[in-house]
Amino acid sequence: MSVRTRDQDDIVVEINAGGDRPRGCLWDESVCTRTPTHRVVPPAHNLHHDEPTILCARHYALTMARLVIVHLPGCDAPLAEHVVAHGDA
Repeated sequence: MSVRTRDQDDIVVEINAGGDRPRGCLWDESVCTRTPTHRVVPPAHNLHHDEPTILCARHYALTMARLVIVHLPGCDAPLAEHVVAHGDA
């Protein structure tokens, strides 16, 4: 089992946890070991990743707020171009 985190150069890296550490949610700003309860599914054509991101409730709210409040006002694409499904995992 691995954990995603960012190194000092702000690069996302996978750390092999060897089953000793719970994976937690897939928040990409830091390691979070909270139980994942929500999902955000990008469209299949998303170049960054096309698998659901499973997050704890707090990081799900932050992810959706960042998308809706920060990203979408300056983007010509609608929400459906960024997320095809979201909500409870």
